Amino acid sequence: MKGLNRLMNEIYKRCQPKEKHEINEANEEYNSLLEAISQAQREWHEARIMFNQVNEPELIDHAIYTVEAAEKKYTYLIKKAKEMGYQDIGNNLAGKENNTINFKGR
Repeated sequence: MKGLNRLMNEIYKRCQPKEKHEINEANEEYNSLLEAISQAQREWHEARIMFNQVNEPELIDHAIYTVEAAEKKYTYLIKKAKEMGYQDIGNNLAGKENNTINFKGR
């Protein structure tokens, strides 16, 4: 009987709404991820601008590496966001000038 009571209490606890601190932690995680993705997107955009404006042959390799590194950072963060349940993040970021994202699927 004690085992059944313990099981019922555990089920009851899991069905309760999340505690405020858990919700706050999730919001902080969301905001941090949002900021990191927005920053990576800006860095990638700036790197592409730099690449398009390079005139000196000595800087072309640097510009290429900068663009590639920024792209990899951005795609890594998008992949992590999708793994965390933000499935439409790439679509939501495309073309947004104000860097606001409406996360879905979480």
